Amino acid sequence: MKESILREISNVFLKFPTRAVSSIYFGGGTPSLAKPALVSSVLEKVTSVCHLPKDAEITLEANPSEWDKLKAFTLAGVNRISLGIQSLNDKDLKFFNRGHNVHQAMKAIEAAERWLPGRFSMDILFGRPEQTTGSWLNELAEVLQICGDHVSLYQLTVERGTPLAHLVKQGAIMRTL
Repeated sequence: MKESILREISNVFLKFPTRAVSSIYFGGGTPSLAKPALVSSVLEKVTSVCHLPKDAEITLEANPSEWDKLKAFTLAGVNRISLGIQSLNDKDLKFFNRGHNVHQAMKAIEAAERWLPGRFSMDILFGRPEQTTGSWLNELAEVLQICGDHVSLYQLTVERGTPLAHLVKQGAIMRTL
């Protein structure tokens, strides 16, 4: 897979010549499941085909359950982390089948602050089932105390055909906010 990714980078830069890249975003799901060595190889490849300034922003989306890999990712060249925290409520994290709990989320935030102070963000989901305005405001206040320098807020969207939509349609859970 690594060779395919590196070949694709070469092909893209051949088709769309670029002199410099000012930021790179490893996103689209769970790039923190990759090995830090792959991230390092991608950055080396980009550097070989164009200019990547020393102050370029290199962001990696990370699952809080991968908090123990944050140091290795920073050593690989990542200088900003986007944590998919989603919620500071264990019941909600379990409901959405997230691979972490609040304790792991806090560990991830601590690791991000240690390795990339002021250079991490977190994603938080609101409008969750059973969430009240009061509980959302309390959670938001807590998030703002620990958030690094950026918070992305996403409103829950119930998509037709999903298990969540089925539960809402049956009246098994209530939409709030």
